[in-house]
Amino acid sequence: MSTRIKILRIIPTLNPASGGPAQHIKLITPFLNKLNIETTVISLDEPSDSFLENLSFKIIPMGRPSSPWQYNKKLYQKLQEIIAEYDLVIQHGLWLYHGYAIKKALKNKSNPSKTPLLIYPHGMLDPYYQVEKKRWLKALRNKLYFWLIEKNILTNASALIFTSEIELKTHESSFGKINGPQKVNLGYTSRAIEKIEVQRNNNLLFFGRIDPKKGIDELLIAWSKFKSNSPNKSTLLIAGPGWQSKYGLKLSRRINKDEILSKTLTILEQQEQNQIQYLLNSSKASILWSKHENFAQAISESLSVGTPVLVSKGVNIFKEIESNSAGFVENPDWEGAYHAIKKLYELNDSEYKKISSNAIELFQKNFHPSLYAKRLREYFEITLGVKQ
Repeated sequence: MSTRIKILRIIPTLNPASGGPAQHIKLITPFLNKLNIETTVISLDEPSDSFLENLSFKIIPMGRPSSPWQYNKKLYQKLQEIIAEYDLVIQHGLWLYHGYAIKKALKNKSNPSKTPLLIYPHGMLDPYYQVEKKRWLKALRNKLYFWLIEKNILTNASALIFTSEIELKTHESSFGKINGPQKVNLGYTSRAIEKIEVQRNNNLLFFGRIDPKKGIDELLIAWSKFKSNSPNKSTLLIAGPGWQSKYGLKLSRRINKDEILSKTLTILEQQEQNQIQYLLNSSKASILWSKHENFAQAISESLSVGTPVLVSKGVNIFKEIESNSAGFVENPDWEGAYHAIKKLYELNDSEYKKISSNAIELFQKNFHPSLYAKRLREYFEITLGVKQ
């Protein structure tokens, strides 16, 4: 076998608005190229979609799916045609048609393939989705779908690739033991934001989608309580897309009605890259108080420029942050957020500089994309038996 590894990734969409998995593929592929790993991606996007321009890998856009299940009648046929050309197939995400089509193509009776299949659940097996009370109907749907379709897909995979130790340890709490595939925690990665020389201000930054899962309700309570008891001159910045959603408009009304919040909180819409860079470099800290978060890209990006982070125990990388003293970790309620904020603003200069230094060190040793690419290459070699 050639020492060049050819991988085929299948993902429902590469639209950056879809979240982490799409961004991850775009980020990691150039680093894999340097390690002699060639990437092709199949997505259910239109060839004319602007976000498919200037990519560093071959893309096969299959066109829009025709149902909420993301069914695309062309996908299975295309997979049958090309899947044998690749050394490795990687499935991103669960619960949708692409997983069924991949499994069917690999197990085709007339031409079965021995190509290894690696599946990234991307947190979609996490217990949160099955126990959150507001999701009971979706949880029931998932349970039925798992036993009818998804379990067979997962048990026929070569490996399930997890992005944190917590995701690995808790994934079987949702649907029970999954026999067959290896279960591997390879960690994850995010962009290394460029460190720029700007003065740190006293502001706390939330950067992410405006979504109930992100714990913004708890954050608002905690911030209001903190500011009511503190003369500290600081502002909470909430930056990201989603303010025009039903939830975003509800938050806006709540902020406007609260005298403390309206005076000490600034709402920012979706930011351009240079604005993101400035916010991450200039803020005192970043906060994410999610009820559940598989891997927090914005938090990892904050670490990369030495911005300390405040995270709830609902964020799956909280143990890495806690053990490396790169910020503060508390329970995922408003009291926890309040205590984390209070601890941040009680730091003296030397303590703050130490945590800032720890943040950069944590990113460099755990989350830098070049290191993650090397871990992938090493794992691919073990799986495929390829040696350079």
